[in-house]
Amino acid sequence: MSRTQWRWFGAGVVLVCALGVAPGVRADDAPAASAEDAKPPSAMKADLHGYYRVRGHLTTEGNADDKTRPGTVGLFEHRFLLRSRLGLTPNVSLGLEAFVFQNAPWGVEGGDVTTQSTEGRHLRRDTLDRLETDFGPRRGWGEVLFPNVGLLRVGRQPSDWGMGIVANDGDRRRNDFGDNYYGDTGDRIVFATKPLGADGPLVTAFGFGQVVEDDILSGADDVLEGLAAVMADYGTTKCGTYVVYRSHAKSDTDLYIVDLYGRGEKWGWFAESEAAFVMGQSRLFNSNDTLRRSVEQFGGAVNVGALEGSLRPALEVGLASGDGNLNADKRISNFRFNPDHNVGLILFEELLPRITEEILHEDIRKNVGLVPVAAQHFPTEGRVTNAVYLFPRVSYPVSSRVEARVGLVQAWALKDVVNPANLVTPATGGTNTGLRGADPSARNYGTELDAGVEYEFEEPFRLGAQGAVLFPGDVFDVGDDLGNKLRAPGTVAKGLLRFTWEF
Repeated sequence: MSRTQWRWFGAGVVLVCALGVAPGVRADDAPAASAEDAKPPSAMKADLHGYYRVRGHLTTEGNADDKTRPGTVGLFEHRFLLRSRLGLTPNVSLGLEAFVFQNAPWGVEGGDVTTQSTEGRHLRRDTLDRLETDFGPRRGWGEVLFPNVGLLRVGRQPSDWGMGIVANDGDRRRNDFGDNYYGDTGDRIVFATKPLGADGPLVTAFGFGQVVEDDILSGADDVLEGLAAVMADYGTTKCGTYVVYRSHAKSDTDLYIVDLYGRGEKWGWFAESEAAFVMGQSRLFNSNDTLRRSVEQFGGAVNVGALEGSLRPALEVGLASGDGNLNADKRISNFRFNPDHNVGLILFEELLPRITEEILHEDIRKNVGLVPVAAQHFPTEGRVTNAVYLFPRVSYPVSSRVEARVGLVQAWALKDVVNPANLVTPATGGTNTGLRGADPSARNYGTELDAGVEYEFEEPFRLGAQGAVLFPGDVFDVGDDLGNKLRAPGTVAKGLLRFTWEF
């Protein structure tokens, strides 16, 4: 299909999804919401809320090689987010979000934390980029409610949909393990409505704008997008479709994202699922790359669990397509979950991001000089990619104020997990090797055990502690860069303390 045909196809999908407009709903890129949620506050009514979070973490890794920087490191950081909403008239309001601290480490300036410093030596490079101390705006927008027509929102606003594996605002949901760090944001004009009336189940929305912060086409400026969504919301049951077209001239990119979501609750249990397809063509922002590649990616997850009872089991099963040959073919197939959809504490959140970042910034630049095609997107940065996983959990409400939970992560690779640097090193003669120089066909990422407890000692104040141990699989075997195994990976452990004040 030609580029022009792709664009006509995308415009048609957006138009079909956007047809049939009437009374108002929330407009943050079209997740379903009630009519009450959509109404701006009364005239000249203002509110202020947000949260303050202190987070301390300790990570240790044994029997590691130089790519994982063995030893133990601890760090405290804090985050202070303010949100305000001002109703100018009954139908017009303004919203603002601002950071006082954005994951700022204790005792140091954000710009002083690097991969060579004591505080940053074990942190992911993408995390270091977000260690900031300055006060600054995050999002801001205006809303106008047109009675019996719909809601118009204009400005820098959050993006959120379904389980959050594609669009995730970084704020709305609490993960069972770990924290949110990111959040998707766009400069947009969005119109949302309920075509069957204010009490009807159908929600539609459409809009256009530019991406500010997002997981799809991350790291690029001037990414244009058009979006549309349809959601049927019956209270305890809902389902819908979210469609996005994105274009980036510098990388010759045209992408189409189709995301299906559904959730239902019955007899004290819930079940939800999300499936996303990414299609199109791109050069992935690399100015040295003249080959336009086909993008064909798929990711999805199913989550089932109990809402009531003394023991509340849950099981999430997820899949993200992989790409075992990033450098050499004409197709890009490695789907990547949003990094704020957490699966455990270590495997996808710490170990894979750190190793893949160091391969990019140390091995590839040292061996090749220039970053090979698509290798710049090799770092996982906390995302689930090239994987199928099982994530069973059990939570136990000890009392009205205390909840304990345990979980297990077991994951396997769908395609070869290769080191892009070793693909082109003279030592291998172009032969693929694994992440640490061993067999690239290894499939077992490993087994992770997670546990945590949370105590709400006053209504706005919560104190939590979490810990995890990862037994890495053969994907992390250390080799000789010829595909031969030298030794097995070491066990990784992590502890996390968290204090949160919400207001």
